[in-house]
Amino acid sequence: YDLVVDFGNNDPDPANFIADGSFDPPTDMIDGYFNVGFHVTDDPSIPGPFPIGSTNIIEPAVNIPAVGVWHSSGTLGDTPSGSLTLPMVAEVRYPASVAGMNQPFSSVHSNYPVIVIMHGMHTTSDPSWQGYTYLLEHLASHGFIALSIDCNAINSMNGMQDTRAHAMLEHLELLQNKNTSPGLFNGKIDMTNIGIMGHSRGGDGVVMAEILNQTLPTPFNIKVVVPLAPTDFSGTSPTPLNLASSNLVLIYGGNDGDVWGGSNPSTQYTGTGFRFYDRAIIEKSMIFIPEATHNRFNTEWGTESQVDSFSPKVISVNNHHKLLNGYMTAAMQVYLLGRIEQKDYLTGELKIPQVSSIEVHTQYRPESGSLVLDDFETNPAINTNSLGGSVSNSGLLTIPQEDQLGNLDNNSPHQGNGLKISWNSSTGTYQSVIPLAGNNRDLTGKSYLSFRVSQKVSSALNITDQLQDLKVTLTTAGGGNARSIRVGYFGEIPFPYKPEYIPAFDSNEVANTKAALKTIRIPLYAWTIKCLSVPIVDLSDVQHITFDFSQKPSGELVFEDIEFLS
Repeated sequence: YDLVVDFGNNDPDPANFIADGSFDPPTDMIDGYFNVGFHVTDDPSIPGPFPIGSTNIIEPAVNIPAVGVWHSSGTLGDTPSGSLTLPMVAEVRYPASVAGMNQPFSSVHSNYPVIVIMHGMHTTSDPSWQGYTYLLEHLASHGFIALSIDCNAINSMNGMQDTRAHAMLEHLELLQNKNTSPGLFNGKIDMTNIGIMGHSRGGDGVVMAEILNQTLPTPFNIKVVVPLAPTDFSGTSPTPLNLASSNLVLIYGGNDGDVWGGSNPSTQYTGTGFRFYDRAIIEKSMIFIPEATHNRFNTEWGTESQVDSFSPKVISVNNHHKLLNGYMTAAMQVYLLGRIEQKDYLTGELKIPQVSSIEVHTQYRPESGSLVLDDFETNPAINTNSLGGSVSNSGLLTIPQEDQLGNLDNNSPHQGNGLKISWNSSTGTYQSVIPLAGNNRDLTGKSYLSFRVSQKVSSALNITDQLQDLKVTLTTAGGGNARSIRVGYFGEIPFPYKPEYIPAFDSNEVANTKAALKTIRIPLYAWTIKCLSVPIVDLSDVQHITFDFSQKPSGELVFEDIEFLS
């Protein structure tokens, strides 16, 4: 919301005041102006109103496929028989009438959405599935049935995403049966609203679970998939896992000392969640928390041995939990409850209030409604954008370069193509023309200009630990009005975060610094809102967009996906 103070005719005598219902600067005032004034929403990291019920699921074991997955040297994660015996064990929390073990469900609603969580690879001597109890309880307090499943049998044979995917689907089938059978869960599980989360290899597993789910005669209604610090073992295979259904919310930490990608992470066999985001063709968001680790989201795992646990740049265990509670709850509220106002946490417009001082960067893209100006893959030429419009530049240090993101920056964890721009003067510009074809130049049905951007790792043109910035100009066709908007007003372009490892692993810090792309979303009203003596752009006829690099004396940035979004 914005709060507007309208002084109307501005008569000094209140008796003569006449309201005009028009915002007229500089006399009238607005809270927020270019940006949002204030939000009305819930803090998803604070416990909800429901008492928490507890129970366990212990059912007879089932056989699941264990055929393994592709590797350049052969198959990984298979068993001689091609199958695995999986104990059906889970820790469960749910909204109850009163807190306690096996208490009746709350009568506030007839049934409740369900969330299934799957841990990743770890020693089988630890009950890894019990490491998310804090998260189960938090979700239950917000009106969700939440359970964490035991995958130690899979870990005992070094199982990969295939067995984990089948484990997830078996547990969903078990829940469906319990929902129609006498007992605590009878009629209480809303099987039309399912969310799944997987940690580490479990993150790989939940992506594959939804892909396999769509091949079932009657797929489960999985509305959101949340990979937490996931591996990506399929990204360089002949058949990578590309999520084309449900919704995707990824969470990853820059201090991850387990799934870290290594040098040239875009081409490594063990990739990270950035690659899942790049390949997904659904509504998607990614929460990148630079100072978060891999293990601290699970209370049974401790901190990775490589990570400097005492560094002030490594956030506490408690803050890991607050962040995961917040982002997981927000994601489930959006996709399972239809709480669209909570999506601001997933787009990056809002941060989790309890931990708002912690650095977080997001990527976000809706499933549909975009006009892609340049994805650097369609019409991959430096002088042509994806719409076929001409592209030009002036005053830059070098000719802009289009290539695979991993070639533009060896530290890029992403897959896909992008654009690299370097400058060392205030006169550098890059301009992309919207062609006349169709109604491409009419942006009145769009809401945002969006692009992804990162500073190039180890570039001498980027000032150490400093934000980058630029201006974006939209110009009305035919030499009409133009207006420039500073990107930094709507989103930071952070200096790449170098992880904090113990001295024995210091040599890995630069190699594991991620050139993490971040989505910048500028509302199109920024070019039309009334500003004193500043021209208004006609959004029904926009001829071109210009990146103006006058805000910083030098820099080297990588761009991806320049588009206009509904």
